[in-house]
Amino acid sequence: MKIDYNVLNEYQLEKIDAKWILNLRSKLNMSRVQFGKLFDQTHAQIYKWENGLSLPTNMVKIQMIRLEKQIATQGGQKVGDTLKGLLIVGGFALVFLWLFGSVDTEE
Repeated sequence: MKIDYNVLNEYQLEKIDAKWILNLRSKLNMSRVQFGKLFDQTHAQIYKWENGLSLPTNMVKIQMIRLEKQIATQGGQKVGDTLKGLLIVGGFALVFLWLFGSVDTEE
């Protein structure tokens, strides 16, 4: 897979650090387990990200930034509730599709 670095720069991936990830999870009012399911990760991996022991891949960072944009337009609680519902119904794949614009949750 060829990486388009212009697209990566557009997402400002360098801004994602431990504090940013913890803040994102807090906005969604999610546990580490729930948050981890959004990105097909374990709660232990989320702990490592939030404590600066490791960082997510660029693909996960892009997903996080898209999620942050959803929060900015819809509000953290609404987005968190939508994601929790998607996780219950369809799991990671459905959340991934929703983040990338292929699933409409509006009535």
